[in-house]
Order: sequence, then structure tokens, then C-alpha cells
Amino acid sequence: MRSNRRASELSTADLLNYVVLALGLIVIGVVLVLLIRIQRGLLGIVLAALAAGLLAYWTRELRRAVKKEFSIPRAPKWVPEIFDQGDDIIVIGTVPGREEKVKAEFRNGVLEIQGDQGFHAFVDLKKELRIEEIRYVNRVLQVRLIKSVVSAEEH
Repeated sequence: MRSNRRASELSTADLLNYVVLALGLIVIGVVLVLLIRIQRGLLGIVLAALAAGLLAYWTRELRRAVKKEFSIPRAPKWVPEIFDQGDDIIVIGTVPGREEKVKAEFRNGVLEIQGDQGFHAFVDLKKELRIEEIRYVNRVLQVRLIKSVVSAEEH
């Protein structure tokens, strides 16, 4: 539901952006035609150019305001702290959400972290590891991974 809401907000922002642009162009056209018809000669052209410049400026400002109002803030890139302690690797980072929503999985050298509010992050570790312990306290996730030892029996 959240992704559908974001898509509709983006389309609403785009739609309003185009409406403001179209209205601005229509107003510029009408003002140009009226000024040239009413005030003929060089003065009419100068007034029309000034009016067109001002309308273009305010149209651009309205478009910026619409874009700012309907833009969705992007989450900053998640950068956890990684500690290599001999046979253990500890990954610590802040993850939003309730404890039951926070998950950590390690597959193919990549630690995948999922949290609440659409949080999803990957940590590329490129080592043979397995998760030993996962702790989540006060929005801080700590994952302890141990280095797997490949025995001769597995080959």
C-alpha cells in the first residue's frame, strides 16, 4: 500500500507541475496578445517582453513550490559500522521499526537487513560467514557473524 501511495503522490506532483506549466504558458500567451494589440509599436513589444519574463519567472517559482511540496524525501544511504575481531565480524547500525519487523539474513556474502517503514539494506561482506547472534535494542541492530571453517569432509 505504501508504494502505491508513493506512486500516486509522484503522479500528483507531476500532474500539478504540468498544470502549472500549461497555465503559465496560456497566461503568457494571452498577456502577449493583449499587450501587442493594445499598445502597438516598440513600447508594446517591450511591455510584452517584460510581462513574458515576469510570468516565466513566476511560473518557474510555482513549479518549484509544487515540486518541493509533493516531493518524497529520500532516506540517506545506510552505513553501518563493521568490526573485524578475529573470527567474528560485528555489524552495528540503526534500523527503524519494531523488534518483530527487523530481520537479518546472510546469503552469498551479503548481509540483508530489513526493518519497518520499508527499510531494506545490504552489506557486502564477501566472506564465508554465518550469523551467530542478532541483537536489536533501542533501534540499534547488532549482528555477530562468525567465519565459517570449511572442513576437508565438505570438499
